[in-house]
Amino acid sequence: PSARWGLLQKILRGVENGTVSTKASLPDNNVLDLDAQTDTSHRDIARINTMISQLKTKESSLQNELSDVKHKMDILTRAYERKTRAPREKVTMHTKKVDA
Repeated sequence: PSARWGLLQKILRGVENGTVSTKASLPDNNVLDLDAQTDTSHRDIARINTMISQLKTKESSLQNELSDVKHKMDILTRAYERKTRAPREKVTMHTKKVDA
């Protein structure tokens, strides 16, 4: 929705400053070739869908990389905490020798 809104705003700005015409321009024979426009639209839509698919793949790849980095950070954090933790007092066990 926000992407469409951005595109709409861009078109409206173009209409306001005269770079986008609000009237369809007809060729010399006054016949608007809707099929050609439809073909172009379908190509544009296909190209956009391909881009969306590529972006989703890239997003998934980046999410996986992020998961790996988080996992490695957790391991490093735990290792650092173990190293910096105050050493525990050693418990010595006293055993009696039993003569057989």
